[in-house]
Amino acid sequence: FQQARTAQVEWREKSFSERAKYIQKVKKYLVAHAEEAAEIVSKANGKTRVDALATEVVPCTLACDWYSNNAERILKLERIPNGSILFLNKSSFIEYQPVGVVGIISPWNYPLT
Repeated sequence: FQQARTAQVEWREKSFSERAKYIQKVKKYLVAHAEEAAEIVSKANGKTRVDALATEVVPCTLACDWYSNNAERILKLERIPNGSILFLNKSSFIEYQPVGVVGIISPWNYPLT
């Protein structure tokens, strides 16, 4: 866990464009090793290789594209209206902050999602 926490601190400091480069590297790796990834998923949960490729590997590559293209827009600082004349001289914002290392419980039949 400590290695993951250390890596997360470094990741937090990277710009969105730097993060996008890493995400695209993951995508390139998945594309280059798609058959191998599909075979691993197939052996792990009994899906056919074609099903694993179509429902796991390809969607993950598409998700890499989506996140690398949209994360900055989705996570940017967002100014929100105050809604009350009492707060006319105040500013309100939504700011997303990293939460650190998290555990993910995912369905056994969709291990890459």
